[in-house]
Amino acid sequence: MAGEDLIVLTLRRNFAITMVRMAGSLEGYRCPRTDVHAGWSEGLGVTLAENRATSCLREGDKECRLLMRVRTPASAGGEG
Repeated sequence: MAGEDLIVLTLRRNFAITMVRMAGSLEGYRCPRTDVHAGWSEGLGVTLAENRATSCLREGDKECRLLMRVRTPASAGGEG
């Protein structure tokens, strides 16, 4: 169930993946997508309750679809 605390990010092109693919190094490349989101949220002082990808250009999908759920005070206690 999506709510006000869910952020969905969809990327159809990714410069880093394009360049790594062109360099012939895609096989060894690990996409930092969720690590980047964790850093953004930490810098903003926001705690994420969920941070995951449901599809990824690196894996051959047509788009990266990333889900971030912000931990709200109500969900911090385990009720959200």
